[in-house]
Amino acid sequence: MAIKFKAKSKEEIPSELQSLYVEREGGFVLNVEGAVEKSKVEEVRGTNAALLKERDGLNARLKSLRSLCSPRLCVYLFASIFLPFTSSLPSFPFCSIF
Repeated sequence: MAIKFKAKSKEEIPSELQSLYVEREGGFVLNVEGAVEKSKVEEVRGTNAALLKERDGLNARLKSLRSLCSPRLCVYLFASIFLPFTSSLPSFPFCSIF
C-alpha cells in the first residue's frame, strides 16, 4: 500500500498514519521535510520547457544575424534587439547610421 502525500479528509488516512499528517490548505498533507507537491514540479518543468524553447528561438535568430553581417555589427544588433532596457549601447564607429 502506498502512502498518499495529500488527502482531502482525515478519513482517507489510515488511523496508524494520521499522526504523520498536518492540516494545510483545506486538506491533510504528509509532514515530510523537503517534499514538493507534484503540481509545483510540473509548473517548474513547464516553465523550463518554455524557456528552453525561447532560448532555441533566440539562438536561431542570432545565427541568422551572424550570417548577414560582420561579427562586430552582429554584436551591436544583438544588443539593440535583446537588451531593450539598456539605457545606452556602446557606440561603434561603423554604426553611425544607428
